[in-house]
Amino acid sequence: MKKIFIVFLGLFALAALSAAEAQTQDSCLDCHRAIGSGPFFAPAEAMKEDVHAKFGISCADCHGGDPKDSGFTSMDRSKGFIGVPKKVNIPGLCSRCHSNTSYIRRFNPNLPTDQLAKYRTSTHGRLNEKGDDKVAVCTSCHRAHSILPPDDTRSPVNVFNVPETCGKCHADANYMAGYNIPTDQLEKYKSGVHGQMLLVKHDSGAPSCASCHGSHDAAPPKIVQIASVCGKCHAIEAELFIQSPHKAAYDAAEIPECVACHNNHRNERTSDNMLGVGGESLCINCHFSADSKGYQAAQAIGASVDELKAKMAEADLLIVRAERAGMEVGEGRFSLVDADHALVQIRAVIHSVSPDQVGKLAGDGIKLAAQANEVGKKAWAELQFRRRGLALSLVFILMVVVALFFKIRDVDRRGGG
Repeated sequence: MKKIFIVFLGLFALAALSAAEAQTQDSCLDCHRAIGSGPFFAPAEAMKEDVHAKFGISCADCHGGDPKDSGFTSMDRSKGFIGVPKKVNIPGLCSRCHSNTSYIRRFNPNLPTDQLAKYRTSTHGRLNEKGDDKVAVCTSCHRAHSILPPDDTRSPVNVFNVPETCGKCHADANYMAGYNIPTDQLEKYKSGVHGQMLLVKHDSGAPSCASCHGSHDAAPPKIVQIASVCGKCHAIEAELFIQSPHKAAYDAAEIPECVACHNNHRNERTSDNMLGVGGESLCINCHFSADSKGYQAAQAIGASVDELKAKMAEADLLIVRAERAGMEVGEGRFSLVDADHALVQIRAVIHSVSPDQVGKLAGDGIKLAAQANEVGKKAWAELQFRRRGLALSLVFILMVVVALFFKIRDVDRRGGG
């Protein structure tokens, strides 16, 4: 009787195990992986690291069908099988889950659920609604079967990969033919300050395409929006620009604000030579008449900056010479640091286009440079005094040595006599 019970218990456990396996089986993955290679194998293999698969979301959740049916009937239309969705339908397909707040909260309560709403406002979304089957959809940027979280460096939407992801379409002249937009944005970005910071210096805080254009709501900023877009990072400069006379003038003339001086995709490294009225000045591109207020303001701003830098250079030369000679000039060095802070402030304040504000800061910096200069002069004077004292001491010591020499020789001569 005991043996019969054990056999029965074993059969019951085996049946329970088989039932559990039936509940967890995924014929989509099993069959496609069994193929071993090729286009039908690749999606199933890619799912191994897919963020959805880690949450138990699999093929049938997107493609339909019955993953518990091991036959071809698993792909029957009566079981909701849709196969490969049309590209234009993908945003709607993904949004079935990603726009469902209560559903998404089960997996990640911090994940936004407004991606589709934003996408519909984007240039991509508007073209998608018109039936454009080339325009970017969710899978264009996130992939389809190997979707990785943005903090994974292999993800196409990782901050360091975003330029190349966008450039996959936007840098392809053949693919973009007919859209009437440039295809050199990626090339320009890579050579600009932002691109160098992100791609060469690996500064994750540097702006990428999405920083300025948006991601799901991607669109080129309008002329009157550019200062606000740049102001997300360059807040002080943007605020000063908005309050400056340039803002109204640029808007009236439909000049693209920050871009007019700094370019957009190829942000060139700024230089003080861009100020004033010299050969590299940007101001005289518009204010080219010497009699105009703009020209005179540019000239005054450039002169203030040049004077401050000249005074700082003069003081720094003295301080460095004194330091190399071993003199204590810490106070002067601190004054120079403060003067340099004034120069940094000026480089922001120039966006106000106010000669008075720039002149005041330059004046404060010049006073600090003068203090440093005075410290350097005193240190150099003290050094010269020490050197003269040392020289006199050496002469006195030499005289004493000579006197002792003759005295000793005289003593020796007398003793010998």
